[in-house]
Amino acid sequence: NYSCETDSIKLTASLSNWCPKDEEISHEKWIRMLVVSILECCDRSSFFNCLIPIAESQVDVAEGLLPYLAKMILKYNDRCSPLLNHKVNKFFEKHYRIKQKGDTHSTSIYMDRATVQSMLSFVNFCRLTELSSNEGTQQLSLNYFHVGSAAKYCNAFFTAILYSELWMDSELREYADSKGYSITSPLEKLSDVSKTDAQVLQSLLWESYEKIGENDAVHGCGDVHIATAQGRMKFYVQMKNWSQVINECELLRDDIYNDYLVYALRMSGKYKMAAEQSKKHDYECAWRLSNWTLEANEDDYSGLLYSAIMSIRTESSNETRDLYVNKARDFVVDNYLAHASLEVANSIYEPLAKLRTLREVTEEPGASIPHDASYFTRDVDKWEHLEPILSARMILSNPACQAVTSLEAAALARKAGAFLIAHKFLQGAESFETTVRHQAVLEEAKLVWESGCSLRAKYLLKELLTQKNMSPTVHANALITYGTWLA
Repeated sequence: NYSCETDSIKLTASLSNWCPKDEEISHEKWIRMLVVSILECCDRSSFFNCLIPIAESQVDVAEGLLPYLAKMILKYNDRCSPLLNHKVNKFFEKHYRIKQKGDTHSTSIYMDRATVQSMLSFVNFCRLTELSSNEGTQQLSLNYFHVGSAAKYCNAFFTAILYSELWMDSELREYADSKGYSITSPLEKLSDVSKTDAQVLQSLLWESYEKIGENDAVHGCGDVHIATAQGRMKFYVQMKNWSQVINECELLRDDIYNDYLVYALRMSGKYKMAAEQSKKHDYECAWRLSNWTLEANEDDYSGLLYSAIMSIRTESSNETRDLYVNKARDFVVDNYLAHASLEVANSIYEPLAKLRTLREVTEEPGASIPHDASYFTRDVDKWEHLEPILSARMILSNPACQAVTSLEAAALARKAGAFLIAHKFLQGAESFETTVRHQAVLEEAKLVWESGCSLRAKYLLKELLTQKNMSPTVHANALITYGTWLA
C-alpha cells in the first residue's frame, strides 16, 4: 500500500509524455522524462521526491517504478485515471498503425522494442494486480487487440495469443448480448462481426503459433486469410509446402511474390533457380553453389557468412575469416538474441543455429557429426535450422572426411523430407572408398524409396546385394531393408 497526494493539473500535463510529440525520442530519455514528471507531481513531503534523482540516472529503476506509479494514479486519482487509460491505449494504437503501414524500420518511440517491452510489462503488472486485489482500484480498459500485436512484435508469442483471445472474447460477448448467436467457432463468429479484424487476428494467432512451434494449430486459426493470395502464400510457407508456393507464384506471376518464390526454391534445394530468380545478390544460394564471384557484403548475416566461407575457399588469411565471423556473430546477437523473448524457447533456435553455422566456419574441417543429444542433430523437425549447418560442413570438410559427412548429412536430410538436398549431399559418392560407397548406395536406395520411386529403389538395392567384399553390417542392413520393402 503506497499513496500520496498528487497535483491533478500537473499530472495531466505529465501524462502527455506517455505519447510524446517528438516520436524520435530515445527510450532512455522517454522513460526518464515520463517517470520523473509523474514523481514531480507528488507531494513534496513524500518519499517519492527522493526517487527523482535515482530515476533520472537509472533507466532500469525508472522502468520498475512506472507500473507502481500508474497503479497509484488509478487507485487514488479519479480525475486523471481516464486520461491514463486513454494514453496507454493511444500508445498501443499508434504502434499498431505504424506496423500496419509496414514501416517496421521506423525510428519512432512507438516502434522501439525496449519501450514497447516496458509497456507490455506495465500492462502485465496491472492485470496481475487487478486479479489479485479486492480493493476498489479502477481497472484499465484496454484494446487487447493492439496489445497483442505489440506482444508479437516483441516476440512474446504466448502473451500475444493471450491478449488476442481476451480481445476476441470481449468482442464476441458484446455481439452475443445483442444477437444471441448459434453454435459456431469463435473465429467464425468474429468474421461475421468484422471480417477485416478477423483476418488480422487470424494472421496474428497464426504467426504466433508458428513461432512457438505449434504449426498444427494453424488449422484452428480460421480460414479468412486463405481468401487472399498473400494469405495463401503465407499459409503454404508455414506448412512448408514449397511446391505449392512455387505453383502459386507461377499462377500469379507478380513480382511482389518474388521473395516467396526465391525462398521456396531455396528451401526445396533448388539453389541455382533461386539465385536466378532473385532480384538481388542471394548470398545464401551463392555459398551453397560455391559461387565466389559476388562482392563481399557486410550489411547482413548472409553476406558476412558468405564472405567468411569465401575467405576460406580462396585461401585468404585466418584473420580475414575471423573478422567476418566476429562481425556476423555481433549481427546475430544485436538483431536476434537481443530481442528474443525467453518465454518462447523456439525463438532462440534460429539465432543459435546461425551461431552454430559460424562455428563450423572456424572449426578445423573433418570432424564428423556427433551422435549425442545435441538439438541440431537430433531434432530434424527443425530442418530449416539444421540445413545451413550441414551445408557449411559439407562445403568446408576436407576430402578425407567428406564421404562420412555426406552420408550423415544425407540421412538427416532424408529423415527431414528434404529429398533433393539429400541427393545433393550424395553427389560424388562413386568416388568414395568401397565400404563407404556401398553405404552411400544403400542410403540412396532408401532416399529413392521414400521419394516415391519404389522400382528404382529396389533396383539399386538388388544391384548392391550382388556386390562382393561388402561390409557385413552394410550387407545385413541392405537385406533387412529389402525384406521390409517386400513385406
